[in-house]
Amino acid sequence: MASVTGSYVSMTPNFVGVEPLSFTYGGTAYTPMQTRHDTLAAMLSGLSSTQLASAKLSQAYDDVLVGPQEDGDFPSTQSGLAVSSLSSTQQALVKAAINAYAADANGTGQSDAYTTDTALASTYIAWASYSDLSTKGSYVRIDGPRVWIELSVQSGVVYSANHYHSIWRDKTADYGGNFTF
Repeated sequence: MASVTGSYVSMTPNFVGVEPLSFTYGGTAYTPMQTRHDTLAAMLSGLSSTQLASAKLSQAYDDVLVGPQEDGDFPSTQSGLAVSSLSSTQQALVKAAINAYAADANGTGQSDAYTTDTALASTYIAWASYSDLSTKGSYVRIDGPRVWIELSVQSGVVYSANHYHSIWRDKTADYGGNFTF
């Protein structure tokens, strides 16, 4: 879904969940969220142990925090590790994770707006429970001036294996965020 306001296009909120994580259809194997998961995992694994400890949230999350029907309910204070404190290599991993989501809106300018030096200077990364992003209860987020990305590892509902819930939001351009009900 997309919203259009004049020449501005937004592809958010974009809530994605997949179960099972991979499947075969018509002889072709699919892993729809692999790139998103892998870039977030690489972002966390690129941190030193001290940085990882600084990025850890004290609270556990059993799902995404700002999911469906939570339009505009972002935390008032950013938590975690400031991206501005990271090396250029580590910042590139954050950009890759953001682009794994925002590439869905290629050509809208959303990805570019999230990854400018100014935007990254006010962006934080955080995780809770497990940083491996494979254990049930694992949680990670990117919180910038405009971008909000979350991934939560859930237990299986239909299948016994874990699956993911994830959301990408634009704090200034979510289509649901412009309305009061």
